[in-house]
Amino acid sequence: GAFLALALVFGYLFFDQKSNEKKGSKEITIEIVVDGTQIKQFTEYTDTTTLADFLKELQDNNQLELTYETTSWGMYIKSMEGYDEQPAQGKYWTHNSTNNEQCVKNNFCDGADSLNIGDGDFFTFTLEAYE
Repeated sequence: GAFLALALVFGYLFFDQKSNEKKGSKEITIEIVVDGTQIKQFTEYTDTTTLADFLKELQDNNQLELTYETTSWGMYIKSMEGYDEQPAQGKYWTHNSTNNEQCVKNNFCDGADSLNIGDGDFFTFTLEAYE
């Protein structure tokens, strides 16, 4: 009995470790908020370096509905999950993080193209009007 239990635990750990390797080494959580209401929150694993590359990977895997333009400043998000920016109302997409090293150090998040992501990072994307 004990041998079987040990074998099951070992097998679980071994296979769990293997599936984690396949998923990617960094666990990143994305929260999407529109007008103060959370629309979606999910966690994925990735080996990408920047937030922009992670978002593109999510889009490629059909895990995130995303529309963006590549500008001279980098990725410019126009729509997430079907919610479009509304320039006439002054509503634009922004992103923030309370635990990303770069965001915390600078007291704001850099553009997605130059923002390096780390294991455990939590990002909030917000569509709201800015005065």
